[in-house]
Amino acid sequence: SLFVNSSFSNNPCIRDLQEIMSYPFKDIGKRINDFLSAKEYNLNRTAKINVSSDKVRWSLENKLNKNNDIESELEVSHAFDRDSLSLKTSTIKPPKFEVQSDRLKPRVGVKVSIQDPKLEIKLSQKRDSYYLNVDSTYDWSNQNCDGTLSFAYSGVDKLVLGTKVKVERSQKQQTLGVTDYNVGVQFNRNADQTFAVTTENQLTRIQVGAEFKVRDNYRGFAQVSYNTGQEDQNEQNGSGPVGYAVGIQRNISSTSSIRGVFRNDNTASVLYATNFPQSNVCAKVAANVNLTKPYAQRYALQWKLVFGCGGKPCCGGAKK
Repeated sequence: SLFVNSSFSNNPCIRDLQEIMSYPFKDIGKRINDFLSAKEYNLNRTAKINVSSDKVRWSLENKLNKNNDIESELEVSHAFDRDSLSLKTSTIKPPKFEVQSDRLKPRVGVKVSIQDPKLEIKLSQKRDSYYLNVDSTYDWSNQNCDGTLSFAYSGVDKLVLGTKVKVERSQKQQTLGVTDYNVGVQFNRNADQTFAVTTENQLTRIQVGAEFKVRDNYRGFAQVSYNTGQEDQNEQNGSGPVGYAVGIQRNISSTSSIRGVFRNDNTASVLYATNFPQSNVCAKVAANVNLTKPYAQRYALQWKLVFGCGGKPCCGGAKK
C-alpha cells in the first residue's frame, strides 16, 4: 500500500526506495503489485489502535472476517539497544514470539520467530550494491522444512536485478529439492517512471508492470500478466492466460487521496484515504465490485480506521 501525500516523490516509502542503493528481492515491482491487487482493498472493516513510547509499542487490531466474526490481534514489542522482542497473540492463530538482533550488523541481520508448530529463521545482508536474504522454516509437527534464498543486485545504473530459489523437504517430497524459482527486474528511470518485470510459480506466470506520473497530482499504474500454467489459468475463473489491471490515483491534498482500479476478471475497486495529522488518525473507505457474482453480492463497502501511528503515516507503507 501507499502513503497519502500530495506528490509521490514526497512519499516516504517511495523516497526511501529511490535513495537506498539496494533493497530486497520482495520489493521488486511491489508498489505496482500492491496498488493493483484486490487484496489491497479488502479492508475487512478494521479498527486498529497503536500506542507507543520510546521503547515499547502496543497494537490492537479488530476486524470482521468473511463470516462476519470478529478477529482480534494484539502485538507487544520492546526495543533494546541492539535487539527487539515482540509477542503477537490472536483469536485465530497460536501466539508468535519473535526476536530480532542487530548484534552482527553490518555483516548480517538476524530474526528468529516461533509459532506453534513452526520455527523460522531469517538472515539478511545489505550492501550498497546488493541485498541477500536467507529464510528457513522447520515444522516440528510433520518434520517438513524449507529454505529460500533471494538476491537483489542494484550495481547497474537505475536497474535492480533479482532472483529467488526455494528448496523443500516434506512428506510428499522426501529428498531436499528445488520447488520454486523466480526472477525480477525493476527499472527506476526517474522519480516519475518505474517499470518492473517479475515472475511467479517457477517462471510460469510473467508480470510486466509500470508506474508513471500522468500529470500533477495524478499517478497511473498498469500491469499485464501471462500464465503458461494450466492451474493458474483455472484459478483466474476461466479468464485465459492473459490478464491485465489498470489504476490511477489522484492526490486531493497533502493528506487525502482517491484511487481506482479495474481488472480483467471483471472486478474493480475505488478507495479513499485520508490522514488526520493533528489527531494521529487514518481512515480508509473502499468500494469493491465483482461483476461475476449475483447482483445482490456484487458490491461491498469496507473501511479501516487506525488510531495512533507512532509518528509515521498510518495509511500505507509496504512492510519490509
